Parts: sequence; C-alpha cells; structure tokens
Amino acid sequence: MKLLSFFLGIWLLGWTGTANAEILINQDDFNAWTVRDNTRWTVSDWPDGQGGCCGKLVFERYGSGERWPAIVFTGNRHDDWRNVERVIFRFYAEKANPIYLQLRDGEFWGQYDVSLQPGYQEVVLDSEFLRRKNLRHVNEIHIFSCEPSEDITVWVGPVKLETADRLSAPLADLTGRLAAAAPTDRDDRPALLQKAMEQNYQAAQQRLAALNQLPATERLSPPAGSFDRLEEARELVQTLNDQRALDAFHDRQPEEICVASFADATEKVHRDGPTFHGTLTEAGRISAARGEAEGLQVILLPRQALHRVSIRTAGPLKTSDGTELPAAAVAIAPIGYVNCALPPYEVSRTGWWPDPLLEQVAELDLEPFKFQSFYVDVTIPADQPAGLYRGKLQLSAEGMPERELALTVEVYDFTLPPGSPYPIATQLSMGPVENNFADPAARDAYRRQCQLLALTHRVNPDTIYEGPRPAEDVKFRLDHGAGRFNLTYVQPWRNDADLNHYPAWARNRIMDEQLKTFVPQYEAAGVLDRGYIYSFDEISEEFYAAAREILSEIKRTYPNIPQMTTARDYSFGLDSNLDDCIDIWVPDVPAYEAHPTEIAAARARGKQVWWYIYASPYKPYNFFIENPGLAQRLLMGVQAWKYQTDGFLYYYLLWSKEAFLDGAPLTNWAPATYFNTNGDGNLMYTAAAGPVPSLRLKLIRDGIEDYWYFRLLAEAVDAVKQGAPAPDAAWLENAEALLKVPETLARSLDEHTVDPQELQAAREAIARLLTACHAGGGH
Repeated sequence: MKLLSFFLGIWLLGWTGTANAEILINQDDFNAWTVRDNTRWTVSDWPDGQGGCCGKLVFERYGSGERWPAIVFTGNRHDDWRNVERVIFRFYAEKANPIYLQLRDGEFWGQYDVSLQPGYQEVVLDSEFLRRKNLRHVNEIHIFSCEPSEDITVWVGPVKLETADRLSAPLADLTGRLAAAAPTDRDDRPALLQKAMEQNYQAAQQRLAALNQLPATERLSPPAGSFDRLEEARELVQTLNDQRALDAFHDRQPEEICVASFADATEKVHRDGPTFHGTLTEAGRISAARGEAEGLQVILLPRQALHRVSIRTAGPLKTSDGTELPAAAVAIAPIGYVNCALPPYEVSRTGWWPDPLLEQVAELDLEPFKFQSFYVDVTIPADQPAGLYRGKLQLSAEGMPERELALTVEVYDFTLPPGSPYPIATQLSMGPVENNFADPAARDAYRRQCQLLALTHRVNPDTIYEGPRPAEDVKFRLDHGAGRFNLTYVQPWRNDADLNHYPAWARNRIMDEQLKTFVPQYEAAGVLDRGYIYSFDEISEEFYAAAREILSEIKRTYPNIPQMTTARDYSFGLDSNLDDCIDIWVPDVPAYEAHPTEIAAARARGKQVWWYIYASPYKPYNFFIENPGLAQRLLMGVQAWKYQTDGFLYYYLLWSKEAFLDGAPLTNWAPATYFNTNGDGNLMYTAAAGPVPSLRLKLIRDGIEDYWYFRLLAEAVDAVKQGAPAPDAAWLENAEALLKVPETLARSLDEHTVDPQELQAAREAIARLLTACHAGGGH
C-alpha cells in the first residue's frame, strides 16, 4: 500500500431538504483515499475540456503483485445513507474496459460492475441498490479492477449524492400513538385515532400499490406528497398491519391471561404482529403415517408479563379403545428468534425472525403483547396402530392457572420408509464451533450429534467439499439413512502454466493418495456401491479441458463410481465434452426449470439430473430465514415430484459460530451468512448442550415426507396396473390425477398455493387412497 501526497477529499454540502451533496476533489484532505499497488492516481483536468477537477486513475497491466488495483476511500461523512436516493459516479474512459465499484458498510457490501465505454459517462446506483445491500452507513468506497490485461486509464470526477427527506418523524409519531393505544386500552382509544389509523392505512396501501406499478427509476423518485418513498410506505403499512393482527388475535379467548391457538407448522410468527396464511384453531390436529414426523405450532399472546412459561404433554394420547401413542412421541420446544438485517433479496420486514427451535430451553419469560410460538413435533413409531389419538397439552406459567390444550393425532394405515426417497448431497462442516472442544473425543461426539440431527430430518450430512472420510464414519451415516456418500471432492485448481491441464500435484493427491487408499477400504466395508465423486463446483468453460483430463482418468480407473458436478454446461456434457465422464448433472433450480429438453436428452443418454440451491436464486422457495415456510416445504416435496428431479444438492448444513446459541426467546445468533443472506447454508444451530434444528430443517423434512406420499401412491398405481386389485372403480383415476399435482396446489415453482390447508388436503387425499388400497389387500 502507498498513500499519495494529495487525495480526493469529501465535502458534503447542504444536507437539508432535498439538496444534493458532492464528494469534491480537495488537495487539503490528505487521508481520504488509499492507493493500492499497481495503481497510479493524480489530480488532473478532464480530457474533454469540461470544467472542474478530476483524478486520473491508471490500473496497471497485471504481471505480479496486487491482483486488485484500487483506490479506496475510508470515512463516514454522511451518517445515514437511508435518505440517499442516488449515488452518481462520473467517469471518462480512453477505451472500453470493465471496472468495479464497491460500497461497504461494516460487514455489508454492494458491488456494481461497470462496462466503461470510450468518452464521458455517469454511473448511477439508486436507493434500491443501497437498500438491497443493506448499506445504511457507508464508510468505504472502492474503485478497482481485477488483473487488468492492459493499462486501464480512467478519469474520475466528483461523486454526487442525491438525498431526499424521509418520513421518519411522522412515521415515528404514528407508531408511538399506536403503541400507546395497547389492546388493553382499546376501548379508551380516542375515536379520532382509530379514524386516523384507518385513513393512514388506506392511504399507505393506495400509495404502495401506485408505487409498485411504476418503473423502478420512477419508483425511487416519485412526485412530492405523502409516502414519498417506497420503503417508508412499506414500513407504515407493516406497522398498521401489525396493530390489526394484534387486535384480531387479542379478541380470541377474552377471559384468558394468555391467548393460545394452534397454527400450521409452516407459519413464521413475528413477535409484533404475524400474518397467518392458514386457519387458527382452538384445538390442534396432526395427521401422519407410521414412520413419519409432522408438526404444528401453538401461538401464545400474553396479556401481561409471564414468567417460566412452558408447554408439555399431559401423558399419552389414546384412542377410544385405549390404545396409546406414547407421550415421548410428542416433543415441544419454544421457537427462538434471530435478528435479521436487510438482505440482498426482497423481505417483508427486518428485525427478529423465528427460526431456531430452543430444545435446550424448558421454560421462558414472555413480554406482554408479544407473540411467541412453540413447535409441537409428533413422531409416529413405525409399528403404531392406525387410529385417532386424543390427548392434552399443558400450558403453565407462574401466577397463571394451568390450561389444557386439546391435541388430536390421526395415524394413517401405511408406513413411510426411512431416509429420503431421492438422494441428497450436502456439506456438514463443524467450523468455528470446534474451538470450544479441547478434547478431540468431545469434538467428534458433537459432530456425531450434528450428523444425527440431520439424519433424523431425512437429510444426508455428506461432505461434498472434503477429501475421503474414514470408512466407519461413512458406514455410520449410511446405516442411519444417508443413502449415498461422496468419496472425495475434485477441486477446480487453476493451472496458470496451462489452463488445459489439471495440475500434476492435485492429480497425484486425488489418484495416488486419496482414491488409491480409500476405495479398497470402502469396498471392504461394503459401501463402495453407494459412493460417488463430486467435482468442479459451478465451473464454466475455462475449466472444461482440465476437468476432462482428470475426470476421464478417474472414469477409466474406477468406471463404476458415478461422478457428479454442478458445472454450468446446460447441454449436460455435450458442449463441455464431459458427457462420457459425468454421470450426475446438477444445475441450479432456475436452470433446471429452463432446460427441460436438454434434461430429457441427458436422461435418454443415461444421465441423472438433480437440482440445487444456495445463496441464489432470490426466490421464495430458497432456504432463507425470511422466506415463506410453505414454499420451502413445497420445494422438497410437491415441486420435487412435479419436476421429477433425480436428487437435491445443498452446499452447507451448518454455518457455525464460535459462540454457542444463547438467549430465549431472543437469541445471540447473527444469522447473516454468504453474501449477507440470512440463514443460507445454516439449517441447524450449535448450542452448548448440543445442536438444535431450525424451523426450516423441520419444513425440509416435512417436504421430503410429502414426496414419500407421492412415491408410495405411484408404486400403488403401478401395482394396480400390473394386476393388483383396486379398492373401487374410481381409485385409479383419482390416484393418477393426484400424481399430476393439481395446479391449485402448484402450477410452477413461482406459482403455488399460499394456504397450508391446501397442502394438507392433498396429503389427506393421497393418504385416503393409500389406506383404501391397503385395506383392500392391494399394494
């Protein structure tokens, strides 16, 4: 690093009203910009003769040393960037070249790729960009290149910040008035306030609808008037919706100190005012097959502060003839909250979101008029007799009479097999949490707990990004339902000397050290036939030749071991010349949806085609904490069946922290992971007593079990077509209609029901068909 003796200084002008501000060149502000190696930076005049000053920036041709030549401004000269409407960069380029802009706010950052054209140009980053990247207090600005193949010369002018007034004062005023009018005082709330609240709500909704119809550029700078900014309209609507939800829930059970209702397991219950997509009920009901686990939630709203709140079973559930479903089959845990900052995808709100199941917490304290959910998980033993089981849950707290909540469990007369009906590949790495274990045996025991937690939720805790694991570890996972395992990961190491060849040292490690040693061990343990080799994660064309070299050698040496990749060749082997090397292709979900013809052709050539998600796409079905629970469940069950994927890959199960999960119901866990997404690659939480599942892991399990319903029905249909008796004349027609997935349930990945009762109705319809077939002596 070297500092130039003169720099671009920052002067912010007129931060009142809607005035603009500029970052101006000033030689007296010596420490504003840092200049990296392989970068030249001098004060200059504009080459086109326009007035004003600028800086001449040269990124030197890369040969060695600094790969990322840059100038970097550090400092916080504008406290709150939420009122910045646009950031305008001014450039003059000698020729067309790519450069990059990056704004940073602590751990959050946003990058913008610029394709410079010859001559003068302006590059605009709008408030939507800042909002999506969670850039609220920008303290670094980077202008940089990456390994330039020639000198890149560009002149940089003042960077303008355009600001706008916010509605924070009126919004805060209204929020304060609503908070003051708590539900207990609702009868005394002035009529004027009620009217004002309704009028504000209607105005905000109308403004929000109008703004959403505008193009993005106009949406960010709408005409003057109420609710000028989309973000604030959303905030106000959310505030008023929360108040309405609180009022509506408060109307239930007026005689009770604490309101208690049952809700679907897919609901994500906010503390301030949840929106329920399904029906709330006074009594809980679960329907599940033998060998299946299914959940629901108990939603509490205390009218006063409560201490040592708990919900537990009141003994076994029983049928009318006295047959028992043991109390141990019912597990209950409060759902904790993690504090989610604004991610790069659209969310309904920031702040506290429900996700970790606090299985280590027996009881907790609740604030008045704050919602709290408890997860009720019922696991049906594989030998449980079918029937209708009834029992009670007990809700208790200090100073409150104990209450009983009715729970009914219907056990269907068929059994789900263990494990997943389709193969799942993931990576389980322990990460920083291992620093808590000085004793290797304790560390390994904690890892085993994490493996079992995934396996009990039908998810394979594989190691797709690691080398070979000991045969005993592989056998343990397979014996507990993992299905398959990865032998080793073939990384896309870059061979700068020759991109067409895989590095010799990496080849020797894969072939001579790893596979030569471990393949015989896996064969001796009787597990080799369930192994595969994962390779070249998300590579593009520049790695195809090197991939073919090493993967062809592996295929020649071990022809019976399948090879899998997420390489971005959507001809699935034809364009990359990897067709005779790769057995399993894994595009991401949008690419899978976009290439049905190519997928059919690949399968005709004997290939499997799975799908995967990670920090992308920004779709409701991704596993982000804020995404709808029903969409996440549908992806793993209904959608996987509808699109007939051959398997599922998810890159990470645990994004651990060194500090254990703590606190209840508000926890200490920072949920931001890859690219500031919340919860991506983290489906479990590491607590001191052991790992605990996320709500999303429960929904993933439930989706996998939904898929089993379709699989078993398809097998029953095949049996009937091959001569097994059908229960009645309409059975086959009804079964085939359900196997096609009704459009009311899911039309596409983006268009599906938002009502969890529709999914439950489809499950029940399949269950009735399977039960009838079983009772009739069929499959």
